[in-house]
Amino acid sequence: MGNKVKLRYLSHSAFLLTTERDVKVIIDPYVSNNPNAPFSLDEIPRIDIVIVTHAAFDHLGDAFSLVRRDGAYLVCDVLVRQMAYTEGISKDQVKSCSYGGTVERKGVSIRALQAMHVNSIVNDEGQLSLGIPLSFLITTSDGLRIYHAGDTCIFSDMKLIGQLYRPHISLIPVGSASPQYGKDLPPVEAAMAAQWIGSEFTIPIHYWDSKDATEFYDIVGHLVPWMEVRVMEYGEELEFLVIKQGARTTFILQEREW
Repeated sequence: MGNKVKLRYLSHSAFLLTTERDVKVIIDPYVSNNPNAPFSLDEIPRIDIVIVTHAAFDHLGDAFSLVRRDGAYLVCDVLVRQMAYTEGISKDQVKSCSYGGTVERKGVSIRALQAMHVNSIVNDEGQLSLGIPLSFLITTSDGLRIYHAGDTCIFSDMKLIGQLYRPHISLIPVGSASPQYGKDLPPVEAAMAAQWIGSEFTIPIHYWDSKDATEFYDIVGHLVPWMEVRVMEYGEELEFLVIKQGARTTFILQEREW
C-alpha cells in the first residue's frame, strides 16, 4: 500500500507540492512577470501553505497574492514576515522561522535550514532592510522528505544536512536568475552539494540557461552514479508513490505513459 505525492515544477525555484492528504504547498511562487512560467496565477489551484526562502523578486514572487487569495499560511523569515504585515496580511496567517525552526501544518512538517546568500530589500526611501536566507526540509504526512536548497552557495554544512535529515528528494540551484547575475552555486559545485546531501532523487533548479542543468546532470552522473537526476520541463509534474514501512519511508517514481 502507498499514497501518492505530486511535485510540479513551475520554473526557476518554484514548485507546487501536493501531499498524500491533498494539501497544496507552493514554494518560491515566482509566476507573474516570469517569462518561463507555464501557468498564469489564475491557473494555480487553491494553496494551503506558501513557503518563501527569501525576499528576492524571483523567489518571493506572488506569495502575498496567494496568501490573500486563498487564506493560505505563509512560512518565511522575519523580513518577509514584516513585508507581509505591510501588505495587510494578518499575523495569524504568517509564521517566521530562523534556522532550525519547525512549523507543523495540515500534516506537513516544514523545518527551516541554513542557506548562504543575501536576503534584503530597499524601500522607496532608500532604506535597507535585512533578513536571513532559508532553505527548507519539507516532510509529508507519510514521511517523504524534500529538501529545497533555496538560493545558496556551497557550504560544508550541506554534509550535515544530508547526515541529519537524509532527504529523499533534493531541489538544488545550479545557475542564476538571469544573465546579469552570478551563479552562486554553479553546476560543478552544485554536483558536489548534491553528493553531500545524498538524496536518491535530485532535481536542478534556479537557472535561465538549460546548459547549466545539463552540465549538472552530466557531472552528477560521474560523481554520484547511483543518484537519479531529473531535469524537469517547466510545468512538468512527477508523481511519487510513498510507502511507509514502520519508521522507514521509501518511494517509487510513477512514470506516466503518454
